[in-house]
Amino acid sequence: MSRTWCKNWPDKVRELATRQGYTDVFDFVMSHPGESFGQLYKRLQSASEQSEFTPAFSQIAEVFYLDADRQGRLRDAFAEALVRAIRQFLKKGWGVGKQLRQRRIQAQTHWPSPSLVDSIKMSHEDWFNLQEFIWHELERESPAAEWCPADYRDPVIQAVFDRVWPIGAESHDLKREVQAAIATGRIQPWDQPARQS
Repeated sequence: MSRTWCKNWPDKVRELATRQGYTDVFDFVMSHPGESFGQLYKRLQSASEQSEFTPAFSQIAEVFYLDADRQGRLRDAFAEALVRAIRQFLKKGWGVGKQLRQRRIQAQTHWPSPSLVDSIKMSHEDWFNLQEFIWHELERESPAAEWCPADYRDPVIQAVFDRVWPIGAESHDLKREVQAAIATGRIQPWDQPARQS
């Protein structure tokens, strides 16, 4: 096993952030507004030069979510990760530029899910379906062409999250909402191809 995937890798990733003066990875990410996880990864990589540990790209988002969950801010972190994916691929706006469909797909697929968070009892498939539901609601919101959210507090993002993941919702509430969206055909489950129109 490489040092990247050592037994205590979340602590090692966290240590890279604390060496730079942040309390944890959640604090590190939130202190660099608008930066993609790729840009943040480069920042942590430079900190790892003085360490025997080199993080994997996917570890940054995972520890970000773990640390957010510790603070009771998983919903905020999930919304923030969505915003960063949107900002990475739709910099000029939701409806500005060429290849919009492709760039929206890139934004959606580069939005990491918190698959290691175990305080909320959701499987990887549950998270994927929740992402699909949130994305569906975001498209239904029909943001202005120039819309590009600054952070998770953006009114459009909050309106979508308030509908799909209300503050204080438990995992069984989220699962029930997602299952209802699947049952009514509003979204496709993670393991089924999209229906042909």
